[in-house]
Amino acid sequence: MFSMSTRLLLLAVAVAAFLDVEDDFENNATAKVLPNRMVYDGVFQLGVTKVAGVPNVRKRQSKSNLANPYIGDIYMITVQIGYPPQSITLSIDTGSSDVWVNPQCATSGWASFCAGYPQYDPTKSTSFVPLSQALNIAYGIGAVTGAYATDNFMMGSGPTLKKLQFGVASGSNRMFAGIMGVSWGLGLGTGYYNIIDQLALQGLTKTRAFAIDLGNVDTASGSIIFGGLDTKKYYGSLIKNPIIPFYQSPDGYPRYWINMTYFGITFPGQLPTNLTSPGYAKPVIVDSGSTLSYLPPSLINAMLPYFPGWVSKGGGLYTIPCSFRNIAGTMDFGFAGQIIRIQLAQFIWFNGATCYGPIANAAEKTDVILGDTFMRGAYVVFDQDNANVHIAQAASCGSNVVPITSGTDGVPSMTGGCPSPAFSYGTSSYTVSSCLNLSQ
Repeated sequence: MFSMSTRLLLLAVAVAAFLDVEDDFENNATAKVLPNRMVYDGVFQLGVTKVAGVPNVRKRQSKSNLANPYIGDIYMITVQIGYPPQSITLSIDTGSSDVWVNPQCATSGWASFCAGYPQYDPTKSTSFVPLSQALNIAYGIGAVTGAYATDNFMMGSGPTLKKLQFGVASGSNRMFAGIMGVSWGLGLGTGYYNIIDQLALQGLTKTRAFAIDLGNVDTASGSIIFGGLDTKKYYGSLIKNPIIPFYQSPDGYPRYWINMTYFGITFPGQLPTNLTSPGYAKPVIVDSGSTLSYLPPSLINAMLPYFPGWVSKGGGLYTIPCSFRNIAGTMDFGFAGQIIRIQLAQFIWFNGATCYGPIANAAEKTDVILGDTFMRGAYVVFDQDNANVHIAQAASCGSNVVPITSGTDGVPSMTGGCPSPAFSYGTSSYTVSSCLNLSQ
């Protein structure tokens, strides 16, 4: 059996064999970033901008080092660090806990993308304080080294975090962007108070909770709201899913693990097809730092016959005929009796010549991930204080930001303000509401 690191290396080699990274690359460093703003006390919003056509490598701490060298979209936010403030763009990642800056572009593998973003210069900040703590993060196909420091983080017209601890890279390999990790902090994900901890400790939010709206595949931007959520970005109810305690999770590490209870597919003119058995419950990670979604081989093998013409490319990836991009089908995911339906167009990625399958084959049980392809069709609220992930069907019909308060019922149980999205299948159509409670 191959070790995890060996499997990741093989995956990297397999992908490199059929993807010409530099040729497919599209530098979107100048893409418009939505303004950051304080909505009201305890609630602020950061604009999230989609950057298309870049590879995606992400940190998975401690127990497993997953990497995704796939070409697709990543989601970036801009903050200001230091005094006077320096604008720095970071990748938003629910799968890791650290904030770090300054990837080394010369060794990134994607220098043209990396060089399109400014780097933080600690010598120009009067509020910079170095720490005697080494930064040393190993990745599946890359690494970053350096040292931790503290400085002030400003969120545009939003609040300022004082003395936030973050990493300043002095060396890195295969890392093309810095990261803002928003997973668990002190005592779980890190040995210090991370950004989510500090927002609550410094009184900038009322709770350690935030909501993410990535927008759909055709939109260029979304948002992350710390301390609140937007009822005009989803349809129906936000369903509460308990986060699986790390000591019961597949990899024994604190992440946003929840149970997926249903997986299926729906094509035009057909009833939804359930690819899982009654009583199914599979731990999955909800992770904005992964371009693809990864499911177990048993589900992938059950799904592939519905995509005639698929071709394996190794490493769990495969191509499919691009005609599937024009079919109004959905991939269907269930959680606690709720079904989230996501159009195939949100999943199938087209690089200009080839279409890649909607979901990749997870190498191990610790690799089962619902990444950006899933999150583009779901509105997700992460509540660390109460160890829950709330999920609703994504929609967009304006904006109505409401606060998340402290306490066990801090995430408001408000029905989304958008009408039910309709999916049209040939001469017939249905709304999500007509299929939300399918028998499993």
